[in-house]
Amino acid sequence: MVSLSDKHNFFTLIKDFEYVPYTQTEGWYKYNSFSKPEDVVFIVDNIEEPSIACFGYIKKFFGLRMLMIEGECLKKNTVSREMVQSFFEDITKLGYDFVEISSISIYNPEYEIGIRSAGYLKPVGTFSMHLSKVIDLKKEISFSGNWRRNLKKSEKLHLQFEVIENASEKDITTFLELYTKLLSDKKIHHNIAPDQLKYLLADSRFKLAVAKDGNDKTDAVFIFFTDKTNAVSLFTAKSEEAKDNGAMFFIYAKLLEHLQQTAHSYFDVGRLTPSMTKELNGVFDFKDGMKGDYVIYNDEWSWYKKSRYRTMIYFVKKFLMKKREA
Repeated sequence: MVSLSDKHNFFTLIKDFEYVPYTQTEGWYKYNSFSKPEDVVFIVDNIEEPSIACFGYIKKFFGLRMLMIEGECLKKNTVSREMVQSFFEDITKLGYDFVEISSISIYNPEYEIGIRSAGYLKPVGTFSMHLSKVIDLKKEISFSGNWRRNLKKSEKLHLQFEVIENASEKDITTFLELYTKLLSDKKIHHNIAPDQLKYLLADSRFKLAVAKDGNDKTDAVFIFFTDKTNAVSLFTAKSEEAKDNGAMFFIYAKLLEHLQQTAHSYFDVGRLTPSMTKELNGVFDFKDGMKGDYVIYNDEWSWYKKSRYRTMIYFVKKFLMKKREA
């Protein structure tokens, strides 16, 4: 295994990889590290014939060092338990006190066998949902009854749809205004700085989908990632009017049509988080209304130099970082 000091070498190296999740792209790297790029480490199993690679973020607290990795890039479509075991065993030898993995690749038993064999366990508590839904774009797209009713509503209002390839400053400002207001109403704390979003959208694989009303006012907008074959939904924002005119239903339906027309194969709706209360189930019900196949991600895995760190990290996330358990 090789740790690369030059990010340009890393991103050049993974250009030929068959699987590169959005969390391992240059745009996502710039989005997450724009204030502290020195706290990112780039790793590849073999510089001459690479088969697996990733970058991770170094986090420090209580005098300890954690390496946090959001998935991995794969040179081959198939992954063997031996490849996974060797790669993650080598990561444990880099000198960190604990390593956290959060993989959005579709669940693979070979992956689980390999990472468990490398000494990784499921965390004491998980803070991300491993359930999602993938829509096969090679088939006819269908929706739930609630979706069909809202789409009829939006059709009567003649909303306009657009995919923005190169976001302007105005586009970024509009998104952030709607996004900030939406999270504030839901009492969710997740700030995105304008520069962060600018860096993310500078990567051509991250695009904006926009729905506007007859007066050219943006009612709904979301960011999605595409590798020209598959796409995944990321951040969503909407106005107050979107609650009444079906703009969110309209924008997703139009994007699915757009992806079909541009020869995409699959669309991942993003993590599904069902809840026991109707008030908290709105996002789940919305995403679940798009007909597709449920999938499970490889998701969260952790390695700890000392066994007591496993419980300690749970309390750090839950009580200090105020994360919500999935």
